[in-house]
Amino acid sequence: MASLRGSSSSFTQRCKYDVFLCFRGEDTRSGFVSNLDGFLCGRGVNTFMDEKLPIGEEIPAELLEAIESSRISIVVFSKNYASSTWCLDELVKILECRKKGQFVLPIFYEINPSVVRKQKRKFGKALLKHEQKSNMIKVQIWRVALKEAGNLCGRHYKKGNPQYQFIEEIFEAISPFVGKMKGDYGLLHELNGNKENWKIKARVTRLWDVYNLKNKDFMSLDMVLLDEQGNHIHARIKDAFVHQFRESLQVGNIYYIKNFGVIPYQNDYKIVTNEHMIKFYATTIVEPAGLDHPSIPKYKFEFVPFEHLSGRCDKNVHLTDVIGRVSTISRL
Repeated sequence: MASLRGSSSSFTQRCKYDVFLCFRGEDTRSGFVSNLDGFLCGRGVNTFMDEKLPIGEEIPAELLEAIESSRISIVVFSKNYASSTWCLDELVKILECRKKGQFVLPIFYEINPSVVRKQKRKFGKALLKHEQKSNMIKVQIWRVALKEAGNLCGRHYKKGNPQYQFIEEIFEAISPFVGKMKGDYGLLHELNGNKENWKIKARVTRLWDVYNLKNKDFMSLDMVLLDEQGNHIHARIKDAFVHQFRESLQVGNIYYIKNFGVIPYQNDYKIVTNEHMIKFYATTIVEPAGLDHPSIPKYKFEFVPFEHLSGRCDKNVHLTDVIGRVSTISRL
């Protein structure tokens, strides 16, 4: 199971570890997991393993904190995984963190995913033993967690296949979710004009052309960006630079963006609540972030109670949309 140590790479602002490794020690510690850990650490990925923690009935709080402090959890399901109550408790915690944005990659090591999902063979026998010793409600929670994890998209290692190539595939799968693969990046609420060389990772949720209302001349390409914490910001590309970026930006996609300016919000009406906006330069760099990241939401809405709308009357602050049901229609 896990040794408390990390690689020499620096911690990120949001997570202490890049990857938490969850596994059954007697099955995979000295072979597959050791090789996987060495490969990841050699590429600057900060991992957490738990092989030196004291053995006991209850899972240590240190382990739960490590799971919460990780960007990614890799769960290695092997034949004796379900015999460990620690592994099962770790899995429950990992799936809780997944709901908060953590990326979870199950590895089915020399077993079929259906064995985990349906709790067959040694998984079924182990759970029956747990039912004789543990609280039935807790065992049911473990069963639900195994079913959920077994349904996740993961990687299946079959006995006899090249292990090094399989580990490379795991690395490729997690790379988009590890900030160090592209260099650490800031969050949108951290942006301000006091620092240069910002780098962010965000989803384009809206994209539109802006025209001069008087002469109809094209002015800029504007967008709303959304990050992993649900913060958003208005970004603008002036007409002189639009040709550099238009083809590479699409609504819904996630990008790494660097070498841009951060300025106070300039519009009369705010598209979003952020006090700053992003200004693209000719030297701004936009790179696709790879596969879609479930940690970054596709949309964000900021709801206000209906009774608060009157407070926005005659104020050039926010553009407001109304969502509701029409009850009556009458002349003004």
